Amino acid sequence: MKKVPLHVQILVALVLAFFIGLAANLNFSGDYVFAQKENFFVLEPVEQDKNGNWSLSPDPNDSLTLSAESQGKYSTDPDSLIQELKSIGYLSSTTTKDANATSTVPDPEFTDREKNDSSLPVFTLSAPKVADLTGAGWFEFLAAACAFLGKLFLNGLKMVVIPLIMTSIICGVAKIGGERDFGRLGLKTMLFYGLTGMLAVCTGLICVNFIEPGQVTEELRGQMTDHQSAGHTDKIEGALSQADKGWAGILEIFHRMVPANLFKAAVEGQLLGLIFFSLLLGFFITRLPEKARSTQVGFWESLNALILSITNFIISFAPYGVFGLVTPTLMKVGLGTLSVMGTFALTVALGLLIHSLIVLPLLLRLFGKINFIDHYRAMAPALLTAFSTASSAATLPLTMKCVTNRAGVSKKIGSFTLPLGATMNMDGTALFECVVVVFLAQLFGVEMGWVTQTTVVLMALVTSIGVAGIPSASLVAIIVILQAVGFPEESIAIGVGIVYVVDRILDMARTAVNVLGDSCAAAIIGKSEGEKGYYSSLRS
Repeated sequence: MKKVPLHVQILVALVLAFFIGLAANLNFSGDYVFAQKENFFVLEPVEQDKNGNWSLSPDPNDSLTLSAESQGKYSTDPDSLIQELKSIGYLSSTTTKDANATSTVPDPEFTDREKNDSSLPVFTLSAPKVADLTGAGWFEFLAAACAFLGKLFLNGLKMVVIPLIMTSIICGVAKIGGERDFGRLGLKTMLFYGLTGMLAVCTGLICVNFIEPGQVTEELRGQMTDHQSAGHTDKIEGALSQADKGWAGILEIFHRMVPANLFKAAVEGQLLGLIFFSLLLGFFITRLPEKARSTQVGFWESLNALILSITNFIISFAPYGVFGLVTPTLMKVGLGTLSVMGTFALTVALGLLIHSLIVLPLLLRLFGKINFIDHYRAMAPALLTAFSTASSAATLPLTMKCVTNRAGVSKKIGSFTLPLGATMNMDGTALFECVVVVFLAQLFGVEMGWVTQTTVVLMALVTSIGVAGIPSASLVAIIVILQAVGFPEESIAIGVGIVYVVDRILDMARTAVNVLGDSCAAAIIGKSEGEKGYYSSLRS
């Protein structure tokens, strides 16, 4: 029986994760009122008509009874029910489908309004919150079980990233040969990464100015502010603290490139320092006497082959890991967060699609005479995994396998360009940063002419490289750019909180674009070095 290709397995796992995650999310998340019926607390789902009036769901089976623990808690202290909730509207008591249903939940948000005392405040509740209130243990069990699988797979990939990067770069550079070959290949790589990054940022700038997602009504602006992320305050505060260093913090990239302690850099995941050391080690291996050089090359090649074998073993579990990573994300985030931030999210998605389906294919055809469909077929497993993990570095082992085994690029080119790209070539991230800054300027009414926007383009390009290795890297870069273009300090934290609402889903998409850009660079540079026979494995 013919084995199902890995990318097909991953795609099936991704589709299943979408269906299961969204089904679980939509089963619980929504707008509810708290009521008491026959001595029980219940959640009654409500709907809003086009005139803004709320009414109960017509299906009597939609009511959800609170768990025994929640019943006891709220019967003694109903005020605690709304400490973490915010009312979004009011349901008149005349619309209740059960005359015995009465509100037991006070609503301080509406005490200054004229209203019926028996009216019920409406709350928007997330799926995890409803599952917690109703005691739906299967929800948390499913999320925890999937998260366990996903984290196990992600940790496995991260486990081999550092040895794979170091051995691949050392072997690749050692095979490149003399100083002229090394310099030529390095120059081509950096020029191509700069070109694709600039094109990505310009694409984002055109999209955000054409769609203008930040031009919204006052009501919608208020909703965005209300929905800003409160669950990641620590990350936002950490990014603000890091960004306070300004350009001095960004320029620390040069310090990170030359780590004082190589092992500390490895523990902290500072890939720039490890890459730089590996480049130096590989280069100076080529300058050793013949006997010593052959010994070193043999050692590092055998070690690289060993690491690749371990990597292939871990990658064979990719479908399970992808399912485990995507399912809990959609269970807890779903598409509800996109309802308020929809236009902004679509703007970013459109920019990423244009870059992936128009800009990069044109570069493949123009510089490499490569059919982009062949390239995308070859990279499918890596792109699906990148979307699931939201980490270019974690996906690197699979990216290298796809580029060398499926696309046919030599290990010499792939092992040199791809590790650099995973750290320095961030097309999707640069595009995202540009869109975010202009979007927030539109939202808060900050004047941003074309001169300022040109500055944003250049800063987005530089910071997408300069923040590599910094925690919450994209947030830090966005804050640095916002500060540089004159955003009020109070607006920065609010703006970043608003964007963070949809950051997880968009992070998955832009990571896939980052990986695609790296793979295109490897294929085009390999072609420029005279390599042939690409994608032959796909036709055999």
